[in-house]
Amino acid sequence: MSIVKKELKRLRQMLIRHVCSHAVEKDAFEAYVPENDEDFGPVTIENQNGKYMWVKEYRGKKIVEYPVFTDDDFDERYNGYLYLLEKRPEMFVNPDGCAYKIITDVKTMLEFEEENDKSLGLVLDNFPYYYVVADLVEGENGKCFRYVRVIHITKGSGGTVMIPLIEREGKEPLIGIINVFRHSIRDFSHGELPRGFLEVGLTEVENAAKELKEEFGIEKDAIKECIFLGRIRPDTGIMSSEVGVYLVKISGEEISANIGHEGIKSSMWVSESELDAMIECGKIKDGFTQSAMLFYKLYKAKNA
Repeated sequence: MSIVKKELKRLRQMLIRHVCSHAVEKDAFEAYVPENDEDFGPVTIENQNGKYMWVKEYRGKKIVEYPVFTDDDFDERYNGYLYLLEKRPEMFVNPDGCAYKIITDVKTMLEFEEENDKSLGLVLDNFPYYYVVADLVEGENGKCFRYVRVIHITKGSGGTVMIPLIEREGKEPLIGIINVFRHSIRDFSHGELPRGFLEVGLTEVENAAKELKEEFGIEKDAIKECIFLGRIRPDTGIMSSEVGVYLVKISGEEISANIGHEGIKSSMWVSESELDAMIECGKIKDGFTQSAMLFYKLYKAKNA
């Protein structure tokens, strides 16, 4: 397409959106362009309950249909969803045999939402950490329903969990844990390994160092070694990403956590056996900590 025709197409789209935004009181109308134009033919616009306009462009023998949203909530949810669909296509694949087929046809989604009064699309943009997405899916029985999930903004990895470890000659190493208030459970964790969302632009190793600095005050030059142990998928029922597990060997003495930072109440350095006992008796229920300690034990057994 030539530069002139691209510009004409852009101006045409702007005009259609402008007309839609000023036509919420009308049920339907038509607009025309010169009949001899091969690229741009008639346009019909239908008002859909004042939430959006359904546009049909007749381009020769081809009909292009799409919504123009006149409601801010619809506009943010659906255009945000379409943006994700374009930028993160791997999150919308339907592999052979999948139990829940994602339906991304916007018209079908809008019809479902109107019939069932259930919001679809990008329902929460919690930048810079994650999106909450409500997909329309078709189950194995052929029925469609809403399925909500969390997609982390950083592709692949959603964060890091660290095992800060101080080695001691002739004694068990010490592992640093924190007691932090967690909003989701409305209680303190009573002991967990430090962790954090992966910050945009950082590698997992850089993120691990950043989190240890923020939560424990551990300086970068105090980190002797940062060893990758494995990956955790915390909750595949709702979350898409994986979390990297790192053993971080620290030089020096025990360091107190940054009390008050993001709900941290206290910290302690414990031996592996003490940490095992806290998990066994049910004091530590944090799944990240339990999984990371399993990776640590496998690492030790492999390198014994």
